[in-house]
Amino acid sequence: MTTATEPDAAAAAATTSARTFPRGASYMEALQDPASAFADPDLAAAAPALTPLGLPRPVSGNFAAVFRMDAADGRAWAVRCFTRWFDDMGRRYEAVDAHLQKQRGTWRVGFEFQSQGVHVDGEWYPIVKMDWTSGQPLLGYIEQHLWDGAALAYLAHRFATLVDELRRAGVAHGDLQHGNILVAPGGDLRLVDYDGMFVPALAGLTGNELGHRNYQHPSRAPGEFGLHIDNFSSWVVYASLVGLSVDPLLWGRVDGGDECLLFRSQDFTDPVHSDALAAFESSGHPVLADLAGRLRSYLAMPLASVPPLAPDRAPMPVLQEGRPVDLARQQSLMAVLRDEAPAAASSPLVEDIRRPRAAARPPVHFSHPTTPRLAAGAVAGAVLLVLVAMASAVVPVVLGLPALLAVTAVGSLAAKTLWRQSPEVAEFQTKQAGHADATRRRDEAKSAVAAVLRQRAEVDKTEHEALSRAGRASEQQQSERDAAIRQVDDQLRVTLTALAAQEQELYRAEHTALAAALRDAQRVVIDEDLRRKPLSMYSGLDDRLLFALALDDVRTAADFVDVFVENEGKASELAYLVRADDKRVKATGLSAAGARQLLSWRRGLEARLSASLPTSLPDDVAGQIRARFSAPRAELARAEGRARADAERQADAVRAMPVADSTALTAAARQAQRQAAERRVKLDQDLGRAKKALAEAEWELDSCERELDAYRGLTFAAFLRGIIGLP
Repeated sequence: MTTATEPDAAAAAATTSARTFPRGASYMEALQDPASAFADPDLAAAAPALTPLGLPRPVSGNFAAVFRMDAADGRAWAVRCFTRWFDDMGRRYEAVDAHLQKQRGTWRVGFEFQSQGVHVDGEWYPIVKMDWTSGQPLLGYIEQHLWDGAALAYLAHRFATLVDELRRAGVAHGDLQHGNILVAPGGDLRLVDYDGMFVPALAGLTGNELGHRNYQHPSRAPGEFGLHIDNFSSWVVYASLVGLSVDPLLWGRVDGGDECLLFRSQDFTDPVHSDALAAFESSGHPVLADLAGRLRSYLAMPLASVPPLAPDRAPMPVLQEGRPVDLARQQSLMAVLRDEAPAAASSPLVEDIRRPRAAARPPVHFSHPTTPRLAAGAVAGAVLLVLVAMASAVVPVVLGLPALLAVTAVGSLAAKTLWRQSPEVAEFQTKQAGHADATRRRDEAKSAVAAVLRQRAEVDKTEHEALSRAGRASEQQQSERDAAIRQVDDQLRVTLTALAAQEQELYRAEHTALAAALRDAQRVVIDEDLRRKPLSMYSGLDDRLLFALALDDVRTAADFVDVFVENEGKASELAYLVRADDKRVKATGLSAAGARQLLSWRRGLEARLSASLPTSLPDDVAGQIRARFSAPRAELARAEGRARADAERQADAVRAMPVADSTALTAAARQAQRQAAERRVKLDQDLGRAKKALAEAEWELDSCERELDAYRGLTFAAFLRGIIGLP
């Protein structure tokens, strides 16, 4: 297969790195007219798969948007339209294509790199044209076969074999994950998306992607590239498949299928708190515990040190106590069950189940011995004698006609008797009886196959119902536990909110007390200074007014704090000075304006003092105030601790309550699964034998029908023609 449509593919690829590549929406718009969008004649004549809105349907990936293109003759391709680009992408695809051409693995999908593949917004961009494969996505296959442990165990074995085949071929995919693995109808695995693939010809280059985060080792560095980059992700996929083959409840327990199989990136970055690894280790299955231990050990080493997955070294799935899965035998059972050709011709289960049809037999003809011919001659002579006698009037016509009829009837009866007694007709009747017996045996074999299938369906139904009950009960218990824990959390939240409000009130009161104490301290400083400022310093007061105010103990700027004017603006207007004790001192002879000027003088003195006022309380004073609030605050802290501890105890009690029940439910589900698996193995054996018997009965019936076809020409008319010598 060619790798570029232009001879200067490498040069074209190098120039593309300087451009900004279109987004998926631009490709969707261009692909509405394939004839104008594609240079490839196959793609130009094809039609894109559409969304419900009638637009080309893209599948977005790390580097490209992928579109399906269907041709009128039934062919289909996956077209990768790049949204990101690297300078050497063309070189990489050329090297990958050249290497894969030498490989015979069924996992590869044919592709063609085209440097000028799609025309978007007036420019040509590269594409990869890949053969469309009809495989089922891995997640969909797992969900469909979740309760078929044998199918998933076989899938795990096939995956390990695939990974080993890749490694032996010197290939690393670079992004082994569920989205890049398809399961073909016959069970073969297909790999798609070769953007980050490593082949020997690319040694020395750096990697261009890190792979799906839920499958990669935490130590995989940007640019890391080599045959080892698939080692850890292959163990992740294999462990997930094996885990589900022996315990399908893991799928729901760790929320499998959400952009992962069973493991997520946080399981690798923080394995100590990994729910998935803990589920493997607590499953009671030694194989799952072994796999969990391996993954933990691999996480403790660099990616380059992780050993590769190999079928002969990987822990095998166990479906029955103490007995590993016989994968070769299971493959034969699955082949018979699905009406596929047997995987191994030597398998005793399916040996001769596909027999060749019996060869057609040449037609059988009558041998016509002497006796029928003599009898026919005698009858013919008698008829002739009667006719002559009637013609010569020796015998009257009235007597000759009955004699003629009698002779003809006797001759016909004799001829039919001779026909029935012929060895060929006797053989035909024997073959008809054999055909009836073969038909009966075929019908009985069909009924036996149908009966086994009904039993197997009943086993599947019973298992599904048991697992569904266990699942529903587990979900119900989990829901009740979650609700109880939420109730505990809600009550704790209410308690903590109330305590927080009390604590906030304490802080507010403490702040208020400290601020008031500071203001009092500042007031003392101001008052002491103002007492050293006699009113005589103010030029607006005469001696008479100073004397009058002194009689009322108002001698300094500290002795009054405000002024009050009575009947302001009237002839009876009177000004008062207000002392700190709110007592008013009459200032006769002082106008309202003069009183306010006096107050302004006092406040000016206060303002000048503000720069020298203390900004904090002495430590002993502040300590005394804080001490009043420390005890209530400590009590609130103790109350919060008690509330949290009580809530944790209640939550632990709730969590502990369903543990025993959950274990019992899980054990019951596993027991139901084991019983169903054992019953299915027996039924699969019965089904194989029943289908073999049916194939033999159908072959026998077909042989009988072909033999009967050879006798279809032995009719009475043919017998008569043979007697008288007619063809």
